[in-house]
Amino acid sequence: MEKKITQQIKVYPTDINTPISLYLKFIGKDKGILLESAEVDGRLGRYSLLAWDFQFYLKCKNGKMETHIKNSSFEFLKHFNGMDYFLALKKIIQIIKPEQKEYLLPAITRSLIGYIGYECICMFEPVLQRHISLENAESVFVFPGKQILYDHLHHKCFYLTIDESKLEETKTKINNNVEVGEIKKSFTKEEFIQAVKKTKEMIYQGEAIQ
Repeated sequence: MEKKITQQIKVYPTDINTPISLYLKFIGKDKGILLESAEVDGRLGRYSLLAWDFQFYLKCKNGKMETHIKNSSFEFLKHFNGMDYFLALKKIIQIIKPEQKEYLLPAITRSLIGYIGYECICMFEPVLQRHISLENAESVFVFPGKQILYDHLHHKCFYLTIDESKLEETKTKINNNVEVGEIKKSFTKEEFIQAVKKTKEMIYQGEAIQ
C-alpha cells in the first residue's frame, strides 16, 4: 500500500527575504521547523528549509508507536499504534510517497522530518535497557503540509504545499507587494563620460591609490 501525495510548487525570488523573515511571516509563534544553512558557497549548505502545517505526528512512547493525526486523510496510520516504534516508522516511510511533478527538489522536501533522542539507543541495544529506561526513549517525526525551500545559491525559494487551494496565498507574503518606481538618471551619457575622465585624472595625480 502506498499513499501518494502531490506537492504543488511555486517559485519566488528572495531578494528581500531571508529564512528568518520568512519564518516570522509564515510560522511566527505556531509550531514549525527551521533547518538553516550557514555555509552558502554552493557546495555546502546551499539550502535552508522551513516546514509547518504538520499533517500527523509519530511519537515514541515506551518504545511503541503513537500516532497523532491532524488530517483525516492519514487516519489509516492509526493502524500502527502500539507497534515497535522503529519498525512502524520504517513501514510508514515506505508508504508515504510525496511527488513533485514540475521539479525534483532535494529529498528532504519529500520526507518525514524529526529527531531521535540519545536514549533510543536502548531500542537498538537491548542490553542497555538495564541502564536506560524505555520510558526515556524520545523520538518525534512529522509530515509537513507546507514547506519553503530557500536556495541561497540562486536567490530564490520554492513554496510547497499539498493543498492546492492555498497556493496563491503566499505571493503577497513573499513579494511584499514591491513595486518598481520610475527609473531616474543621475547623469546624461556625456556627463558620465566626463566624470569618469575626471576621476581617472585624479587617480593619476595621486588622489586615490585603490
